[in-house]
Amino acid sequence: MKKIIYLSLYCAIGITSFTNASELEFNRFPDYYNDIEPVQVKDVMLRYFGSNPTGVLSYGLDDVTRAGGHACPALVGAFLMTRESLKALAKSYKDNPNVKGITSYDPETGLIYRGGIKVTMSGKANSGSFANAMGDIISYLTGAKGADGFKGGPDFPFANRRNLLRYDENLAFDPKKDIEAIFTTMTATYEKKVADNEWQPSTYEACKGTWGECREITQCDKSVKVSFRFKSPEIIGKDPKAPWVDKIKNILDNTDKAITVTPIENPKAFCNQ
Repeated sequence: MKKIIYLSLYCAIGITSFTNASELEFNRFPDYYNDIEPVQVKDVMLRYFGSNPTGVLSYGLDDVTRAGGHACPALVGAFLMTRESLKALAKSYKDNPNVKGITSYDPETGLIYRGGIKVTMSGKANSGSFANAMGDIISYLTGAKGADGFKGGPDFPFANRRNLLRYDENLAFDPKKDIEAIFTTMTATYEKKVADNEWQPSTYEACKGTWGECREITQCDKSVKVSFRFKSPEIIGKDPKAPWVDKIKNILDNTDKAITVTPIENPKAFCNQ
């Protein structure tokens, strides 16, 4: 009887299902969002928990807009910096297929592991500046967190999220010129617990899918420095009074001018060990 009453009330007051948000026309993003190449990463925990059997996450500009509550040059810049850095790092592995062992690169998908990237962002930590807003977006896309990140454990490789993001005031942070960040991949080795506080060398195959039985030890592997600039009229547009949505499109259309990615010879210098 109660179920009948609840159903009657549900229909009478016109409540609609929220299973499909597009039916409520909430997702009214600019049409050009659909043409923007997404950020794609592999996340081992997707498979472990059955969230996605492919293990692949694809983040579009609409996801970044939801995460930030808007899309401004800084947040779009963080999206582009991440996408282009991960693409460059993945290409460096594809171009050198003889790399042995477990790295941040997944040869099956050709993608970088989410959680397999250490990020050094320009600006000052906990400053409330838009450097931190950019760091939040980079964290969302890569899984990299500070000391408050998840410490890993469910599966391998690269389920850890802790101590993968830091800020460095020595990197350029000038919106009128360059905003810089460092993206660094890792290699991983494994140890298995044999007694309290006693570990012995093991393998990825032996540790895969375990929880608390093994630990992962990472070392820096490859690094790139990425620079983002957008203040130039040839990037953001010549009309300072143009709507922000048009300025954002101009930045996206001029990604090749807005983003520069350069390999770093000594990646260990940028590892937050």
